[in-house]
Amino acid sequence: MTTKNKIKPKRKDKITLFGKRLRKLRLEKGWSQQELANKLGCSKSLISFYENAQREAGFTVLYELSEIFGVNAGYLSGELPEEPKLKKII
Repeated sequence: MTTKNKIKPKRKDKITLFGKRLRKLRLEKGWSQQELANKLGCSKSLISFYENAQREAGFTVLYELSEIFGVNAGYLSGELPEEPKLKKII
């Protein structure tokens, strides 16, 4: 039995994916960058840097953003290819 080795995205690719996912989630909520910055307790320019892959978010920020949006931090960071679905336990 052989398994395929999946190549993990490069670090820059993950930062870019994080920015795209952050923007998508923010826009789905109908929030401006300033509104998200207020919720996160940072500047609007920092949100812009994240969304444009000019800055990398640390663990604390990643965790806080996942709480704000109600998503898995692994999805937001680019570690997971898509948002995990919750399984119903019967």
